[in-house]
Parts: sequence; C-alpha cells; structure tokens
Amino acid sequence: MAVWSVWLLCLGHATRSPLATLGIGAGLPLIVEPALSGLLAQSSLGEARWLLPATSLRSLAELPVGDGAVLDGPPLELAPLLAATALGWTAIAALAGWLRARGAQPR
Repeated sequence: MAVWSVWLLCLGHATRSPLATLGIGAGLPLIVEPALSGLLAQSSLGEARWLLPATSLRSLAELPVGDGAVLDGPPLELAPLLAATALGWTAIAALAGWLRARGAQPR
C-alpha cells in the first residue's frame, strides 16, 4: 500500500489533476491491467504480465502467502524480477513528479 500511495502521490504531482490521478489509480488495477494480463496470458508473452505495475506489486505481496493462494501468483523464482519491477515503476513515477516540479508553475 505504501508503494502504491507513493506512485499515486507522484502521479498526482506530475499531472496536477486529482481526477486524472483517481482515474488512473482506479482504472489501472481494476480495468486496464486485468485486460492486459488476460491478453498476455493467452499469448506467447504470458510471463510479461508480471511486469505490469499493479500486478507486480500484488504478486510481490502475495509471495509470502503461498503458491498462488490468493490469485494465480508467480513462482517464487520471480521474486527478484518483481522487486526490480516495483523499484523501476517507483523510479519512473518519482522522475515524472520531479520533472513536473522543475517545470514552470501554473498561474
């Protein structure tokens, strides 16, 4: 939850739009990523679904629970990839917020 909150904080700062932040924060994990994950799972790129932002965070959180006990989770061998993916998405969100902070302020 803390990482997701940081992502949304950075996104809110980067877009300066509460509506866009709420739309992306709700639409990404509830609509966009499940659709993309389903499409990727049925293609030859099925393992790429673990690289999606919300999916990687959810899967990383589920690893201690057990082998897909909550949802169809990734194998334990993907833990380093999931952690790197979460760190990567955090860096992207922080960079977007930082770049917006360095830009011109709205009037």
